[in-house]
Amino acid sequence: MVLTDAEAMDPDYWVAHLRGTVRFADGIDHLARVPGRIFLEVGPGRAMKVMAQSHPALTSNQVISTLRHRDHAVGDDVYFMLGLARIWAAGVAIDWDQIWGGIQRRRLSLPGYQFQRKRYFIEQSRPEIAATSDELARIEDPADWGWRPAWRLAGTDVEIGAEGRPVATDKKSFLIFMDESGLGERVAASLTALGQVVATVKAGDRFHDFGGGHFTLPPESDREGYEILLAALIGQDLRPERILHLWSVTTEDRIRAGSSILNTRLERGFFSLLHLAQAIGSELADQPLDLIAVTSDTLSVSGEAASQPEKSTILGPLRVLPHEAAGVSTRLVDLRVPETRRSTFGGAKTDGAALDLLAAQLLEEALAPLNGVEVIAWRGPRRFAQGIEAVALPESPAPSRGVTLITGGFGGIGQTIAQDLAQKGGAKLVLTTRGATGSARVEAAVRQLEELGAEVLAVRAEVTSPEDMRRVVDEARARFGSLDVVMHAAGVTRDALIATKTDDDSWDVLAPKLLGTQALVSALAEHPAKQTVLFSSTSSVIGAAGQADYVAANEYLNAVARSAPAALGQVLAVNWGVWADAGMAARAAGLDRPASDAIVAPVGRPLLDDSQPMPGDASSASSCASKTGSSADTARLRGRR
Repeated sequence: MVLTDAEAMDPDYWVAHLRGTVRFADGIDHLARVPGRIFLEVGPGRAMKVMAQSHPALTSNQVISTLRHRDHAVGDDVYFMLGLARIWAAGVAIDWDQIWGGIQRRRLSLPGYQFQRKRYFIEQSRPEIAATSDELARIEDPADWGWRPAWRLAGTDVEIGAEGRPVATDKKSFLIFMDESGLGERVAASLTALGQVVATVKAGDRFHDFGGGHFTLPPESDREGYEILLAALIGQDLRPERILHLWSVTTEDRIRAGSSILNTRLERGFFSLLHLAQAIGSELADQPLDLIAVTSDTLSVSGEAASQPEKSTILGPLRVLPHEAAGVSTRLVDLRVPETRRSTFGGAKTDGAALDLLAAQLLEEALAPLNGVEVIAWRGPRRFAQGIEAVALPESPAPSRGVTLITGGFGGIGQTIAQDLAQKGGAKLVLTTRGATGSARVEAAVRQLEELGAEVLAVRAEVTSPEDMRRVVDEARARFGSLDVVMHAAGVTRDALIATKTDDDSWDVLAPKLLGTQALVSALAEHPAKQTVLFSSTSSVIGAAGQADYVAANEYLNAVARSAPAALGQVLAVNWGVWADAGMAARAAGLDRPASDAIVAPVGRPLLDDSQPMPGDASSASSCASKTGSSADTARLRGRR
């Protein structure tokens, strides 16, 4: 209830107010029912501000303090004016005449984002010349372009004491995101016994600080939730130097009402790491930090089942963050956690001895130094580290006479593959597009493929829809009698640094590859394909800055290839590099010339020996100078701009 005038003048009310329970949370809950309401703390420090910000209905911009803490090295007047500015930025009208009087002020146009107050001046340093052996060189022979992931035995760089236990050579501050199997509790106890400072955060319904470095945080929290967590740690002198993230270690999936296995694994994995990385950039910028993420049943070392490929998306933030944040090193550790056994009476039990062994292994990982990006897997008592090895590409097999489905078939790469299959003869192609199949571009591309001798079925479908993909499969079987090969080439990019990346943009990137693959598995369940080729990317190895979500999407494709769902038949993931004049990277650089855009005139005209190239079109000039080609070449030349 709102304070009445009578209560405000009643001494008994104020006595009860001082002696009774402070119902701060109830008061905030009542006031937060009005959307957009601003909460102003009038008093030194920000204790009540931090508590109010933990309310799920409030954002950090809605809670503002006006008086500095005694430890803030800033003038009182400056801090107060900053508070007024924040109130004004939140939409509150300020009577500036009381502040400035009759002084004339000029309005300035400022950026619509907050200043981060970071120093970007380039300090003078000595020029360093890279050794010749370290310079990148083009590999001319395509036969030498092959690489494959390889696992090697590798020990941890940890000192072992007289009792055979790891020794902590220095004291560090740890933050552990606790799993629900008890593995994190064992590791936390071991680290504490070694004299390390340990804070823990468990998955909960809301953010809560229990004191003593123990917190809860909802896995579905956005970056603000993680920022509040890190700010609370800093305020308690628990600034983390090494973070262990165990939310992707599961013995069984616990799904909230209205959610799904996929969303739960992404919330606890990819999006949790993405939001944590964003909070690190805000609260722990310019500080050396080690981030170790632990998963279960995600990687395959020697052909064993990898039943939870969705968790592999965690590698997106792990591979990219060190390229965007100086001083950050990351490591992925994959374990095989024993399953939880449930009794007839509803009880649950996990093999304690097996967890003790995993905790001892994870303790070594927590103490071992990190360098760059590492991918580790423990299998029994052995530790493996992943790298890449050169491998000779096999000779191209004879072209298949079967039916091939290409998702994203009218994109640059899809059309390049379709044309190559058509030129080999006897191709039966099923190509999907999100647009209308009767558009001029689609019809022109179909005519070109038919001119090359292919039979083509164009189908409008959303690749992320299981219903649409089942319809595509049904139409393909109705037209050609079978479906033998699937090439999943659909994909999009939304390049942006982790600090500015939104969940919606990340979902746009994840959907075609992740949901699209799952839709294909569902559509082919009853009649599996003989072979499936998943179009992944070398970004999953490079971890290019700005592509945390794209790396995650392609790591998922690689993981699906390892798990080999029966519906996809023989599965192969190909990690393509940048294509010269097709695909998303070429489109971003303005070099993309998809075949579906190339034809703007009917085919069938002979190549004229005296044709002149378009002005400034070097590629057209080169093609015309040869004076060879088919009628389709003429239309292609005229379509280039």
